[in-house]
Amino acid sequence: MRLVALFIVFALVFVGCNTTNKMPKEIPDDFAFSVQFGIGSKNVIDSFNGVVIKDLIVAGTAEAKINFTQEEMLNIYEKMKIINVLGSKDFVDDMSCSREPSGDDVWKIRINGNEQTIQWSSEYCELSDDAKHFEDLRNFVLDIVKEKDEYKTLPEPKGGYE
Repeated sequence: MRLVALFIVFALVFVGCNTTNKMPKEIPDDFAFSVQFGIGSKNVIDSFNGVVIKDLIVAGTAEAKINFTQEEMLNIYEKMKIINVLGSKDFVDDMSCSREPSGDDVWKIRINGNEQTIQWSSEYCELSDDAKHFEDLRNFVLDIVKEKDEYKTLPEPKGGYE
């Protein structure tokens, strides 16, 4: 009997430790996200508030109201599902080399009433696979934003980062 009880406890612990945070198959009604990125995380794409902020470097920032279509949100959600954004991540592979300036990405994702914040940095020379997936996701979202007329009216950045 003790052996059976021990086996059950072991099985529960093993299953609990191996459970990943899977995203729902269907996009939830309350799905929303924001991502801050770049040097100083001054660029923002925010579907919660329908806002995009563009870093103009020495000229400050510029803001535009932008909303995603239902199809765009579905495409973004599907990309997030592929990389399982809610699962555990390893954003640093090799800390032996760093670069400056570097940027941070800060994601806030709401799914079924739960919000999760995910942050990673481009400080290290070699990005982990997880960091590359999030970088690709951010660029996918940014490419959608860049096609919107509201974004196209924003001024170009002035200057640069050293």
